[in-house]
Order: sequence, then structure tokens, then C-alpha cells
Amino acid sequence: MNDVTYVEAARKLAERMVRENSADPLGQGFRLLLARTPTTKEREILGRTFGQYQKRYQERPADAEQLLKQGDSVADRSLPDLAAWTNVASILLNLDEAVTKP
Repeated sequence: MNDVTYVEAARKLAERMVRENSADPLGQGFRLLLARTPTTKEREILGRTFGQYQKRYQERPADAEQLLKQGDSVADRSLPDLAAWTNVASILLNLDEAVTKP
């Protein structure tokens, strides 16, 4: 799901996650997409994943810039760690639970 449309959708979701609940962006993403809160295990895994992306983009800001400039809409550069949250949002969008309905 690296098509520009999907990357831009993940970025817009990430912007909303951070803007609407900066204290718990992950929880906000779960509520928006899955109408539930993340489990402890999900928080642990995605928290580690966020940290890995955060470190990567701090070490390689050009990679973050490349990610954030994809698509037609302008990224909200005022939001902290937007590139890392974009990757987490992409993971959420690709969860089976988000794609299919039981």
C-alpha cells in the first residue's frame, strides 16, 4: 500500500490522530477506524513501531520530507513526528479489522 493515494490517506489520518488527541494519537486512530481502544499488546507493538520510525526520521529527515510531500494536499508541518505517525496510521489502515467488516 505504497501508492501515493494510500500514503496521503495515512498522512491525513495521522494529522487527525495527532490534532484531535495529542495525548493519545494511537488511541484516537483506533477509535476513528475501529471504534474501540487498542489492547495493551497493540499499544506495546505499535508504540515500539512508532519509536523506530521516529528515530529513523530524526536520523534521516530527508526520508521524512519525501514521505510528507506525497499527494496533492499539503502536510501540516506544525504537528510533531508526523512522518512516524503516518507510518503507524498506514499500519492501522491495513489491519484486517479496518478493511473488512465481520
